[in-house]
Amino acid sequence: MGAGSSAAGSGLVVGLCLVFLGQQFGFFDLSNLVTGVIYLVAFAIVFAVVFGLAGMWIGARYLRKHSGLTAWQAKAPASSATAVPASSTSGAPDSSASSSEPETK
Repeated sequence: MGAGSSAAGSGLVVGLCLVFLGQQFGFFDLSNLVTGVIYLVAFAIVFAVVFGLAGMWIGARYLRKHSGLTAWQAKAPASSATAVPASSTSGAPDSSASSSEPETK
């Protein structure tokens, strides 16, 4: 999941929570169905968009800072991925593989 979509989901939840919290404190009247739905949808969309844009900006900044790549360059096609060599099928451990543990006899 990308940074933008994750942040947008969080923004949607925050927007809904703010409406319900505002209703508890008496700022919003949710007793009318039409105005209640308008408040919920408007806050959810606004906060999802704002948080999503912030998440996209933070995610792109993170990629530039840590990998030197942009978000578009970081997505390599599957055909260019390097294949990991399969281990031997004889059941014996591969003697060419290096291990961090010392060899015991």
